[in-house]
Amino acid sequence: QEKHQKSVEQVSSWGNTIVGKRNKRLNARRLREEEEERERQKLDIEEAKIKATERRAAIEHAKKLQYYQTDRVKGFHGALLLSEVIKEREAQIELKKEIDKAMKNADDHLLQWEEKTKDRSYAC
Repeated sequence: QEKHQKSVEQVSSWGNTIVGKRNKRLNARRLREEEEERERQKLDIEEAKIKATERRAAIEHAKKLQYYQTDRVKGFHGALLLSEVIKEREAQIELKKEIDKAMKNADDHLLQWEEKTKDRSYAC
């Protein structure tokens, strides 16, 4: 009995036996599965970080939208839009005045030119 036990212990450390090769394959499989599990855990952590970032961004966006829907902000944006419209309208009016002035100057210049040419034609 004791000899058999000793023999089994010696054979268990041999790698070139059928049992030794099987144990080696099982060991390699276990190590490979442990490594794959560590990789999956890393990926899970990375995905959790990405999802948390996306969730925070969505919450911030929702808060911003809620803030913009308050009456105070709506009133402010309305007043801001009105002031921009008024400024644009004033700029349009100023541009129209400048165009009218330029047209008047062009008409005056044309009239003066016509008078000069008319005087010259009568003089001849």
